[in-house]
Amino acid sequence: MNALRKFKEKGKRDKTRFITEWLTRILCIGFIVYCLVSLILGWNEKNGRVANVNVTGIIQALLLFGLTFVPMTIEKVWKIKLPFYIVFLFLAFILASLWCGEIFDFYIHFSWWDDVLHTFSGVYIAAIGFFVVSIVNERRDDNAKLSPGFVQLYAFILALAAECVWEIFEFCADSLFGSNMQRAYESESFKENGAINDIADPNFNALVGRDALIDTMGDMIEVLIGAFIMCMIGYVMLKYAKVIKEKLNKRRNNKKVVVKEDIQNDDAE
Repeated sequence: MNALRKFKEKGKRDKTRFITEWLTRILCIGFIVYCLVSLILGWNEKNGRVANVNVTGIIQALLLFGLTFVPMTIEKVWKIKLPFYIVFLFLAFILASLWCGEIFDFYIHFSWWDDVLHTFSGVYIAAIGFFVVSIVNERRDDNAKLSPGFVQLYAFILALAAECVWEIFEFCADSLFGSNMQRAYESESFKENGAINDIADPNFNALVGRDALIDTMGDMIEVLIGAFIMCMIGYVMLKYAKVIKEKLNKRRNNKKVVVKEDIQNDDAE
């Protein structure tokens, strides 16, 4: 009852955000249930090999479920209010990566799907870093404020660090569970070399050529590009924020003067 009362007391924007956050968590839980059922019933058998994407899928969903509490934690620690679009875009990312990518095989049917998501993640993580540091920076004394360049450097490194952790996770998952997060199984060299694609076979070999490495480095480069674009936009916003604000205020004041003069002329007539 207390939770229901608190929900009713929230504003429209806070209610929408609350619903979005819990919808995201429900989607993660739903994906975990799907993977468990798939694991029990033996779904996802591809190319004669039991694909252990179910195990890695559960781990991914658990990680993303935990990340849904990060915005709330950031707001409590730094006492700031994150914009709604950050939560909404995270929901979109869950849908695109877990549901569309894994369940509906977008990663296989559309070769560019993984590239788009990694580039987007670079933009998204850099935007969060930029937004949080910018707000905290505004509270500092003028003499202690961080320069726009340093703020963007922090956001840029944050995005690359997050991608580095993710690629380590992909490598460990493929090594431990025989999954295919680094996309080596669908590679041309894997097929051309006649690699045995049965994980139960003693001659099974998933590491053919440089395909897993190419996938990893390609993902990191895409995140780098996305983060760089976001940081350039953020740098311009911080560097010229005062100038842009002054011009907008000047234009607004000029319009007020013109309107006032028109009113006075009408009264004089």
